[in-house]
Amino acid sequence: MSNTCNCPNPPGGEVVCENHQLALCIVQDGKAKYRCLNPPPSSNALTLIDWAVKEIAGDQKGLVASFEILNSGQYSDRDMEITFKLPQKLKAALEDLGRNRGDALGI
Repeated sequence: MSNTCNCPNPPGGEVVCENHQLALCIVQDGKAKYRCLNPPPSSNALTLIDWAVKEIAGDQKGLVASFEILNSGQYSDRDMEITFKLPQKLKAALEDLGRNRGDALGI
């Protein structure tokens, strides 16, 4: 089984990663870059979420913004458009944090 992510059009395309990897398609200047990233070995949900957001957005965001980014499957910044698909480990971390902190965050 694989973790796949469709790239925005243009140029389109698809990145196919192993099922445990974060699949990223970064479109910049009309060209797609495909990345398959291994999450850190940590089982701490916050550590995993922080890692994913940093890989996708380039820096840390607040927890609410992190939830919005990771739940959307896409991120835009200036001249870049990024689509991604989370592996199950990161989806579980996102759900875990949402359950444990959702009421306090209003999510």
